[in-house]
Amino acid sequence: MKKTKALYLRTLASPKESFLQIRNFNMDELKRRGHARPLGHLENYFAITQRQKLYASFSMYCELSKPCSSKQLTHALRSVCLDNPILVHQVLPKNWPKHLEYYASNEFLAHPTPQHEDMRLLDNVLLSDILMNEQKEYGTVVAEAIEEFSRNGGRYSKKIFDIIAGISIPYGDPQKPNWRLLCFPEGNGQLWRKFIYVTNHCSSDGRSAANLMRDLSEKLNHIPETLPDSDVVFNYLSDYEGLSKIPDPIENRIDYKPPVSYLLQLLSSSYVRDYLGYYSKGPLVTRIDDVCDDKPYYSHFLNFSPEQMRTIKQKLKSRLPHCTMTPFLQACWLTSMYNSGKIFSKSIKEWFFDVVVTMNTAQMLPDDPELRSMYKYGSNVGGTRYNYLISSFNVGEDKDAFWSLVDYYQNVFNSAMEKKHYLYPLGALMLDSLCEKSNLDRVITDDLLEKPRQGVVFSNVGYFQQEIESEGHYVKDLVFAQSLGSLRHSFVCNSCTTDIGGMNIVACAARGSVASEQDWAAVCKLFKERVLAL
Repeated sequence: MKKTKALYLRTLASPKESFLQIRNFNMDELKRRGHARPLGHLENYFAITQRQKLYASFSMYCELSKPCSSKQLTHALRSVCLDNPILVHQVLPKNWPKHLEYYASNEFLAHPTPQHEDMRLLDNVLLSDILMNEQKEYGTVVAEAIEEFSRNGGRYSKKIFDIIAGISIPYGDPQKPNWRLLCFPEGNGQLWRKFIYVTNHCSSDGRSAANLMRDLSEKLNHIPETLPDSDVVFNYLSDYEGLSKIPDPIENRIDYKPPVSYLLQLLSSSYVRDYLGYYSKGPLVTRIDDVCDDKPYYSHFLNFSPEQMRTIKQKLKSRLPHCTMTPFLQACWLTSMYNSGKIFSKSIKEWFFDVVVTMNTAQMLPDDPELRSMYKYGSNVGGTRYNYLISSFNVGEDKDAFWSLVDYYQNVFNSAMEKKHYLYPLGALMLDSLCEKSNLDRVITDDLLEKPRQGVVFSNVGYFQQEIESEGHYVKDLVFAQSLGSLRHSFVCNSCTTDIGGMNIVACAARGSVASEQDWAAVCKLFKERVLAL
């Protein structure tokens, strides 16, 4: 069996009790309490990427300032989960445990799917349900990651990312949440301060991952002197009376659905991409368990120190006072890709390059602290997708031309926020005319599978200032990473910044989009040089 397929199946193949056996309360009662509800449209999109095997996982590496014990970690996790019960939800697939076969069948795909699956809070979560270190299905991956971590002097690296990138967390597990922690042991192996959060993206995004690590560090600073000898993170029967409701889907608070005028723009942009856009020379898109290569992508890690980041921000402020970091990074990436001579073919048919820029849409909620805190966790994402002329990346060493490009991208972003274009690409999948008359699983898979890969996704989780306590726990470093999955982009650039660890970027290229891993490393090196030189 292919290595990638074996890993995917291994992470799914564990016997589970049926849902009826584990329910302490019926769904009507749970829904009345606000502890169960149907998935929202956006949540359903990420469930589709799981059940149709289009996406594996993303991860967030975190280094804390000091270690914690398993009891302390249990207490901290329990506190965070009680404050944010969506962290311990499960999705209820139809026909569990043979749901994947059902969702691949004509019985399902031949009919519209106006009703989404339900989500509910789990009955019971133990620390062992969260720690990959204690789960047999991940034994080989965990052992390889810990061995490489030790070999690398206790530092996270691209090799470790490559080991864990193929992990798939079962999205309908009736006993475990949609995320895990991989803990790297300290000293005698009984303490941890370095973790990797891994999730299937169901009700989680990059901002959620960073928030979890920051909340954990805050809770670890308020640990009682005496802790119970318990590994219970959550127990619905004993905890439910004090729990808040699962927040409504974010599209109930923010209107994602586009107007007709935007749909025309969406269709015309797609036409331009298909006939005048960049195409990768690599393999066509397949499901993640049908990949022929052991590693269908190349990855590269980059770090910019806090001192370098201060210099970059000063330069940015002096040239373009109102510009944010993402447009600057986008300009550096696209011009570096062009200057490298390793990406674009210069074919007469290759005019445009499509660029997706993601955002956390919780920032578009009304300025109400209580409301925004409700959406601290969740798959609250959106993104723009625009076509840019490849020739516009050819600025050479002309600094004025480069900064004009940065300014242009900033204006595009500002306009996108004003016009709500960050909401509309995913919002098009929420239109009643589509949801009520089509099978969304089929619509999405038909749009992706057996198609050539195209442009790039920029995913900047943001900047996180730490609350440093001299004797306490705080986050020292964060690394956000994901590979390409079966989405159609050829490249992905993930970034996350803290004031202590600086900016970490994990950049991935689909195999075949560049000639070799060495060529991808050369492109990334050119990018870093450009960032620091400007």
